[in-house]
Amino acid sequence: MILSFKTYLEQINECLIKSYDIDFVIDKGSQHISVLNIPFNILKLPNNSIKLNLLNFKKVNIDHLFNLLNSTFTNLLGWFPSYMFITNFSEMKNQMNYDENYLKNTYEYLTDVSIIYAIK
Repeated sequence: MILSFKTYLEQINECLIKSYDIDFVIDKGSQHISVLNIPFNILKLPNNSIKLNLLNFKKVNIDHLFNLLNSTFTNLLGWFPSYMFITNFSEMKNQMNYDENYLKNTYEYLTDVSIIYAIK
């Protein structure tokens, strides 16, 4: 399921006043994700977006991960997932618009997932 910006606004639990600075988002996002004890890295991209690389994706607790990502990046910091890159166990790679349900339904077959976050 691909969620639009309007759909995300309807799901936000808090009143969002503004999106935070990219460096602040990378710092806070790293702090929040590190509690899940999964290998990851966050990169600042030249087009003022953020690339979150989640490694060993099959090993994550998928529900905890997406609850944390949605509450931290979207609800708290004002950044929205827009695109994703995935790699499966056969080293096949694919890229597509962000689709949380797709990731949840296929996570056991994926090794690495990268999610691009942007300000809307």
